[in-house]
Amino acid sequence: MKFKREMARKSSIFLTSGVESLSWESWYSLIHPSRGCKPPHTEVADTSTYISPCSSHQLSPTSSSFPSSVPSYHASPASSSFPSPSRYDANASSSYILPFLFKLASIPPSLPPLCISNNAPISEASKNYRRLSNEFSKLGLSANGWEAAHATFYGDLSGGETMQGACGYGNLFDQGYGLETTALSTALFNNGATCGACYEIFCDKSSSPWCLDGSIHVTATNLCPHNYANPGSWCNPPLKHFDLSMPMFLKIGQYKAGIVPVFYKRIPCTKTGGIKFEIKGNPNWILVLLHNVGGVGDVTNVRIKGYYTDWIQMSRNWGQNWQTGVNLFGQSLSFEVTTSDGKIVWSEYVAPASWQFGQTFEGKQFRS
Repeated sequence: MKFKREMARKSSIFLTSGVESLSWESWYSLIHPSRGCKPPHTEVADTSTYISPCSSHQLSPTSSSFPSSVPSYHASPASSSFPSPSRYDANASSSYILPFLFKLASIPPSLPPLCISNNAPISEASKNYRRLSNEFSKLGLSANGWEAAHATFYGDLSGGETMQGACGYGNLFDQGYGLETTALSTALFNNGATCGACYEIFCDKSSSPWCLDGSIHVTATNLCPHNYANPGSWCNPPLKHFDLSMPMFLKIGQYKAGIVPVFYKRIPCTKTGGIKFEIKGNPNWILVLLHNVGGVGDVTNVRIKGYYTDWIQMSRNWGQNWQTGVNLFGQSLSFEVTTSDGKIVWSEYVAPASWQFGQTFEGKQFRS
């Protein structure tokens, strides 16, 4: 009764003085004179430059986004439904700004403090992230940047069936890729633009009993084609899938599994020597295959320059084969190569004026 009489007295003072003349601290002290989340002295009713622990900019467990132990009738300064000073409307009427203050006597004195709890419920996504973080930490890895996919294998232990392929490469041993290669599903292949990209992959032991420890590093050299006649095909879009060379698959999964769940992320490509330019075609149509590309690995743009010409834009023919219809035969050649991260490398006059079709020349390299 003493509390209610005190509130009634303060209410009469409040209504007499007018809503607009009171600051955030003043009306708040009328309700909770000694408890709750009291804003700091630097925050006033008509400014939004300071975000306090009670500001509506901060998501609160008492808001509708979280199940709260606080009753739903409890108006919280951290809730988006509450007109806090940081959302103050100077043109609003007093009945809109603080309508509940006209019913001070009806506010139960036993309400809990208006503080933000640090005990917000943990979502399933958070639990999964923690689980994955634990798995990654066992391998000395960070959970950041990893994505889920599946992996199978094709070919045999010699890697014979992995040679050539949709990226335009030839003998992968001669070109520096060896058996550390993978074919990508349609969603990852990106019409050949991802050819040459490098990945780190490891098996998800928490989801499969057929996983082995450790991770592998592979380069994208081929396409795992979609099969729309079979809706369950692992390489159909939008699925992210790696069809590894058999030796690479056997480093992370057991042969009898056939397919395993994996996590993957892009990594820098570590290559020996410079970028290789293999020149094919005829005098009126030059086709250049780029391989052994370091850095992020996937080439997004190529320009060529003859000794007597300016820079000429080339277009992607397929995979990492780039073409031009300009006759440059008999001129020394320079190349400008851009990768997906925007980095550029210029290799000047890497091919002498005496170059011939079928030859390969080595230029400069991206730094990993």
